Amino acid sequence: MRKVTTFALALATLSVASAQDLAAGVSLGGYNFGLSLEFQGYIQNIADSPFGGRVGFGFSFTNAFDDDDAFYGTSGAAPTSEPRISDYKGNEFFDTSERGRNFTLALDGTYDLSRLLDMGGLPFTASAYAGPRLNTFNGSIEVDDSIASVSATQFGLGFGSLAFYPLSDNLSVVGDIGIDIYFDPTFNLSDDFGDLDVDPGDTSYDNYNSLITQPEIAARIKVGVVYSF
Repeated sequence: MRKVTTFALALATLSVASAQDLAAGVSLGGYNFGLSLEFQGYIQNIADSPFGGRVGFGFSFTNAFDDDDAFYGTSGAAPTSEPRISDYKGNEFFDTSERGRNFTLALDGTYDLSRLLDMGGLPFTASAYAGPRLNTFNGSIEVDDSIASVSATQFGLGFGSLAFYPLSDNLSVVGDIGIDIYFDPTFNLSDDFGDLDVDPGDTSYDNYNSLITQPEIAARIKVGVVYSF
């Protein structure tokens, strides 16, 4: 009896595995006003249902700070008492460089809209997605020999839609349009004067939040390819 039960469970596992599609993809596009590259893994049609999942890891490049805001580093000085970043960039006497990077982990549940909507014979399929986000933001600015940096770990939620246009039985072009919304993070700043952590609710938080260009409401507009196994 135990062998029969084990065999039945194995058959059930195989039937579920055979009723779902696995795929891998890569996409390129815009994210938080910067250029983004993302790698994804898909599981679709779980147990022959319209539900699936997607995991994505992406990185994007953007400015670290708003050029029109005053830069006051760890000093906590009033914004009006410090020069703006554009003052450094626009002055030939300063050697200025700036870098901003986002590393984003996305975990989404997906729903095949083709099961719900009449696509009218359209040559593509569409899915909706939603799920949590984890983003690590790192930024720095160097003026001559002085360097100031900031980092933040952010949690958020994302949602959007995917459209798949098949090129062959296994290869498709995918379009991704969505929005990621993040909660306020703690900023970890460092410069020549020391280190400073700025938490949500601190009196100076709004000033730093205006200066730093971490994602808050980030649009996703990407195009890529997906290969199904």
